[in-house]
Amino acid sequence: MNDSDPAQGLRDVLDLMSSEFKLLERQDAVAASIACHSAIRAGRRLSAEEMSGLVRQLEGTSNPNTCPHGRPTMIRLSAEHLERGFGRR
Repeated sequence: MNDSDPAQGLRDVLDLMSSEFKLLERQDAVAASIACHSAIRAGRRLSAEEMSGLVRQLEGTSNPNTCPHGRPTMIRLSAEHLERGFGRR
């Protein structure tokens, strides 16, 4: 669980387990909670090797476009969007 609060992570997992999920839904919810609590947080500095390794791991997943809760893991920026953002159009 890296730099996150392990006690809070355990409480969240136990809360999920105590709710009335079916077994598979509960397993998915617990896995998603553990994944989120062990995620790299904003502001943490990573080396180029760590960043490359994370991208390779993400590409190797069955659904690289979203996190376990369905939030996007990447966005597409077109050249036109970048040009507008920098006042070029």
